[in-house]
Amino acid sequence: MSQPTPTKLTPALAALLVLAGCVAVLPWPALADHAVPTLVLAIPLALLPRGRPLAWLLLGIALGGHAVGEVRNGWLAPALEGETLVLELRVDGLPEPRAHGVSFIAQVVRPPEGYEAGFPRRLRLGWYRHPPVLQPGEVWRVSARLKRPHGMLNSAGFDYEAWLFRQGIQATGTVREGERIAAAPAWSLDGLRMAMRDRLAGLLVDEPALGLILGLTIGDRSLMTESQWDDLIATGTNHLLAISGMQVTMIAGLVWALVRWLWARVPALALRFPAPLGGALAGGLAALGYSLLAGFSVPTQRTLLMLLAVVLAMLALRAIRVRDVLGLALLFVLAWDPLSVLDVGFWLSFGAVGLLVHAGSGRLVRPGWLRDATHAQLAVSIGLLPLTLLLFSRGSLVAPLANAVAIPLVTLLVTPLALAGSVLALLYAPLGDGLLWVVARLLDGLMWVLHGMAGWPMAQWFPPDPGGWPFLIAIPAIAWLLAPRGVPASCGWTCWTSARARRCWCAARITSCCTTPVPSVSAASMPGRRWCCRCSGAWAWTGWMPWC
Repeated sequence: MSQPTPTKLTPALAALLVLAGCVAVLPWPALADHAVPTLVLAIPLALLPRGRPLAWLLLGIALGGHAVGEVRNGWLAPALEGETLVLELRVDGLPEPRAHGVSFIAQVVRPPEGYEAGFPRRLRLGWYRHPPVLQPGEVWRVSARLKRPHGMLNSAGFDYEAWLFRQGIQATGTVREGERIAAAPAWSLDGLRMAMRDRLAGLLVDEPALGLILGLTIGDRSLMTESQWDDLIATGTNHLLAISGMQVTMIAGLVWALVRWLWARVPALALRFPAPLGGALAGGLAALGYSLLAGFSVPTQRTLLMLLAVVLAMLALRAIRVRDVLGLALLFVLAWDPLSVLDVGFWLSFGAVGLLVHAGSGRLVRPGWLRDATHAQLAVSIGLLPLTLLLFSRGSLVAPLANAVAIPLVTLLVTPLALAGSVLALLYAPLGDGLLWVVARLLDGLMWVLHGMAGWPMAQWFPPDPGGWPFLIAIPAIAWLLAPRGVPASCGWTCWTSARARRCWCAARITSCCTTPVPSVSAASMPGRRWCCRCSGAWAWTGWMPWC
């Protein structure tokens, strides 16, 4: 009797198994102490056809455990909290100006004498007493007072402690005094970003759109005001006014189209190398440069890896499925940085693209562009609703309309003009300054419209917190709701009349599931938590993590 053929393990399924392994380490930090044995166990299982799914899961546990252990093992010793220490450090990334000083992330170059073993390697410091102008890459000898990472516990607010863990911060503190002992390198990527920020800040003085332009060009959102963030979140457009996959794809597409058009008009080039492939290479390089300029955030990593996979498939003359491209991108992101699962942008970016792939699959005939765009916007708005409720404790009911206005404006006009103006401002100031002035006026008009939408009655939805389990039910329910036509009892995006009752029934079930109130628990009844207990807003997916 022949043996049944094992199910083929696709890149998308392998990526989901690795993701599950990385996430599993968060509620059970003891797994981080067994990362190496887990990896050793995964190697022989990978040689067995039926053991490969478990091998991918163990690989994710090993990756996540190693990343979590690297951060936890470098935490500041409790005996050093509050002590004034002298150490040498290098400024890492862009310093963030504050009302009464500056905050920055630093890499320790030389720990204090006598504390070399186990001293934190990555710090977040504030300099409030006569702060100097810091440049990325500078080395300073400072006298600082440090403490272990701590944050307020507020389920509906920003989890500062989780953010510190995500950034690999092993101690925070304040600088009392310092001395520069090495200047910044002559050229660096962060130095270029700093020069662009200083040039834009000097040009757009007192402009409300300065923070938005910085977010679109170099991924620096430190100068965005709280009211701007409130309006963007209230209208569901916060993904646009920061570097996202949409902007990277748009830049790559524009460069591809331009280079392809020019390439085809040079016979010597077109006869040696096809114009579409030349345009694809140029678009991939443009996406890489823009991603590096933007700080290489998780959404840009995902988009860049997907674009590079498409370029490689074109060069190899191979067809590749979109879901496999998305799976490969997820695998590379998790291998590069397993702690990216703590990023809100990680879940929103991969979730949005996964919803578009899911809702757009199973089509025999492509609909018109207007209907296609409407379906895509509704799929993302409905599909990401549980996730936005989980991460932000509120949902935007005007998001489809607001995005219909903001997406074309930001994608087709604001972002290209902002990038062109930022570069030209360093090369030919008059032209660059004029383009940036136009961008500022466009963003002022957009924020005026979004502020008005945010003030509409019922613009936002603040349901009670139901805990984690209803979201686990809502996720497969929404996947069923958005399934293509032909899936039993699904709604099917092309079936607007016959499936209307079933669609409304599904939506009602999901809504009631996600908004069922639960008994409140007083803060006094919660035992003290450690870092591993709630180091990710994403862990509200499960709701059953143990309190340490």
